[in-house]
Amino acid sequence: FGEYLSHRQSYRYVYSPLLVFKDAQFLLPGVSFTPRPYGASVNGSLWTIPLEMRMYVVLWLLVLVAKVCRWPMTGLTLAALVVGLGLHTLHPAFTEYPFKLVGCFLAGAVFYSYRAVIPYTGWLLFAFVALFVLASGGRLEVFAFAVLTMYGTLYVAYCPQLKLPSFVEDYSYGIYLYAFPIQQVLAWAMPWAGPYWLMLAAVPASWLAGYVSWGLVEKPALAMRKRFSQAGSRQQLA
Repeated sequence: FGEYLSHRQSYRYVYSPLLVFKDAQFLLPGVSFTPRPYGASVNGSLWTIPLEMRMYVVLWLLVLVAKVCRWPMTGLTLAALVVGLGLHTLHPAFTEYPFKLVGCFLAGAVFYSYRAVIPYTGWLLFAFVALFVLASGGRLEVFAFAVLTMYGTLYVAYCPQLKLPSFVEDYSYGIYLYAFPIQQVLAWAMPWAGPYWLMLAAVPASWLAGYVSWGLVEKPALAMRKRFSQAGSRQQLA
C-alpha cells in the first residue's frame, strides 16, 4: 500500500482529467480487474472530462467576445458551429478525434441558445432521423447523430405524455460517471457472468451511485452556483 501511495501515477489519475490540454489517465499502478479488453482501465468515462474543459474554454471565449463587442451570444454560437462544421467538412485534420466532437458540443450550445424558439414536435424529430440516415457513412454522421440525440432527449423531456414522477431528479451524470468502475468491479467479482448478468447487476448499482452523487455533490453544487448568480445580479443592480 505504501508503494502504491508513493507512485506518481496514483496522483496523476486524480488530477489529469482536469488538465485542459492533457488526456485523462485510465490506469492505476498494479490495478487490474479482468483479462478482457480494457480490463485494467479504472474508469473509461473520464475520457470526456478534458474535452469538456477545452470546450468550456471555447465557450468562455465566445462569452468574452459577446460582452466586449456587445454581440448576441445566440448568433456567436451559431457562427462558431458553422465554422466548426466547415472545418470538419473541408479539412481532413478536423475529421478526426477529438476535433469532430467540437461540432457536437457547439450544436448543444446552439440548441440551448435557441431553446425558446425551437419547437418540440414529432415532425422535427422525424426530420433529424432522416438527416442521420442520409448522413450515415459520411463525414457528418457523428454530427447528425449528436443532433438527433440532443433533440430526441429534449423531445422526450418536454413531451407531456412522458412526464417522470416529481421525485425523480437528474441522476444521469452520476450514472454515466460511476457506471464504468462499477462494471469493472462486478466483472472482477463475477468472472462467470456474461453481459446480461453484468447488466442486471450494474444498472441498479449505477442508478444508486447516481442518486447518491446527485444528493451529495451535484445538487449542492448547483445550489451554490445559483447563490453566486444571485449575488452577481444584486451587484449589477447596485
